[in-house]
Amino acid sequence: MAQLSETQTEPADQPAAAAPRIAAGARTRLPAILLAGLLVRLAIAPFGSFQYDAEVMRGWATQLVAEPLASFYAAPLRVDHLPGDLWLLWAVAHLYRLFSPTMQVQEPGFPFLLKLVPTLADVGVGAMLYLLSRRFGGSRTGLLAAMLFLFNPASIFLTSIWGQWDSVSALVVLIALWLLLRGKFEWSLPVLTYGALIKPPFAALAPLFGLAFLLEQVLPHTRWARFAIGRAPVEPLRRALRRAGIAVLASLAVALVVLLPFGVGMPPLPTRWSLVERLSYTASICKVSRVNALTLWATIVGLSEPDDQVFLFGLTYYAWGMSLFVVAYSAILLRYWRRNDRRALLWACLAITFSLFMLPTRVHERYLFPAIVFAALLAATAPRLRWLFAALSATYLVNLYYVYDLYYDALELRFLYSTNAVVILTSLLNVALLLYVLFRALRVVRGAQPRVSAAPDGV
Repeated sequence: MAQLSETQTEPADQPAAAAPRIAAGARTRLPAILLAGLLVRLAIAPFGSFQYDAEVMRGWATQLVAEPLASFYAAPLRVDHLPGDLWLLWAVAHLYRLFSPTMQVQEPGFPFLLKLVPTLADVGVGAMLYLLSRRFGGSRTGLLAAMLFLFNPASIFLTSIWGQWDSVSALVVLIALWLLLRGKFEWSLPVLTYGALIKPPFAALAPLFGLAFLLEQVLPHTRWARFAIGRAPVEPLRRALRRAGIAVLASLAVALVVLLPFGVGMPPLPTRWSLVERLSYTASICKVSRVNALTLWATIVGLSEPDDQVFLFGLTYYAWGMSLFVVAYSAILLRYWRRNDRRALLWACLAITFSLFMLPTRVHERYLFPAIVFAALLAATAPRLRWLFAALSATYLVNLYYVYDLYYDALELRFLYSTNAVVILTSLLNVALLLYVLFRALRVVRGAQPRVSAAPDGV
C-alpha cells in the first residue's frame, strides 16, 4: 500500500527548478493569508453573540476560578462538556483575572477573550490544512486549502458572531492526522484522545487511525513472516506492536492527566465521577430527534420529538439513528480497508464526521463543522469536489444563521419560519450530499492523483 508518511509532492507541470521558488513563495504568502483570516475575525468579533452560550461559559469560568477543579461537576450548573476544553476555559478565566482581579465576567472584555480562543484556533486550522494539503498537491494546494477554510463565511460566522469553540477540537484532530501521515502513531493517538476529550464524537476516528496503522505497519510484516525463513522478519512486527502499545498507554496517560483533576476517572479508579457517567449525562440532556440540526431527522420528523419515546417500525428514533450510523461507519471502514491509501484516509475522515452529523439523533446544528474542515482539505486536493465543499458550506451557514436568527431576530427573517420549507429543503440537500460522499466521492478522491515529482518532505 501507499506509505502514510509518503513525501510531499509538487505538480509535475512545474519545472523541477521552480519547486524551491514555489515553496519559498508559499512561505511568504501563507503568513499573509493567516493574518488576513485573523484580522477578518477580529474585526467582526464585536458584532453579535449567541448570548445563551456566552452566559453558560461565563458561569463555568466563574466556577472554575472560584472553586477547586475537583468540585466543578458538583456545582449547581448544567455542565455537558468534558474536561478537555474546560482546561482551556480555566486558563482563559485565570488570564482574565490578571486584568480584572474581581473577575467581573460581565465586562465586555471577557466575551471578546472567549471569542479570541476560537479565532486563534481557526488560524491554526488554516495552517494545518496547508501542511496536510501540501503533502498531496504541493504548496499551491496547501494555500488553497487554508484560504477555503479561513475565508469561509460559515466558519467566520461560527467563531466571530456565534462565539463557539468548535475549531479548537478540530485543530487538535488535524494535528493528530498530520502526525499519523508522518508515521508518528505514538503521538497521533494521544493527540486524538485529547481532541475526543473536548468533543467526544471524535473518538469515532480512533478505530480509523488504528486501522491505518494496522494496514501499514502490522499486516505487511505478518504476511512476510508467514513465508520467510528465520527470525529476521519478526523484529519489524515486534517494533510495530511495541509502538501500538506505547500509543495506547500514552493515550490512557493523556486521558488521566486531563480527567483526574476534575475528579473524573475510568474503572477501576475510585473517582467521584466516571468518564462513562459524564458521557451518559451529556447524552441525556437533549433526548430529541435533533437539536436544531438540519439532518436526516428533519426530513423524517420535521420538528424535534422525543427520540426515546416515539417508535418507528418498532424501534425508537434513537435506536434507528445509532443503527444507521453503525451501518454507515462499518461500511466506511470496510471501504478504507479495501482502498487503503492516504487519499482514502482523508475521504474516510470526511465520511465519518459527516455521518456523525446526519444520522444519529440528539445532534446540534454546529456539529457539521468537522466535516466542513475535511471537505476543505478534499476540495483543495481533488478539484472535482470543490462544489461539494461549497454546497456543504452553504447548508451549514443556512443552519447556523437559521438558529441564530430564530433566537435573536438579527435580520428580521421571521417570514422564513412561517413554514418548514427551509428546514426540509436544506435537510434534503444534506441527505443528498451525504449519499454522494458515501457512494461516489471516494472514487473522485482516488482519481485525483496528480502527476508528481518527488520532493523532500519539509513539514
